[in-house]
Amino acid sequence: MPQKTYELTEFIVDILHMTDVGASLKGNATYHTSCHMTRLLRIKEAPFTLLSNVKDLTMKPLPRAENCCGFGGTFSVKMTPISEQMVDEKKYKA
Repeated sequence: MPQKTYELTEFIVDILHMTDVGASLKGNATYHTSCHMTRLLRIKEAPFTLLSNVKDLTMKPLPRAENCCGFGGTFSVKMTPISEQMVDEKKYKA
């Protein structure tokens, strides 16, 4: 049975075969991939493919990008102090 639902960047890159959507943004950026996207859906390259083609945008690597940010799902609600510490570590080392 064919897949009917896609994550947006996966759909744009893998289904529509578009790697450049004509976007431009002068500046620097970093990208944190959600745990759900990388671990469950196994989508890693599509977002970076699109971002690498944004005109005038310089992508900066995110230190420890593979580490959870601690802010997804119910974790941030149920374990707020730990979640805040995790997201602060991620944010301030970017």
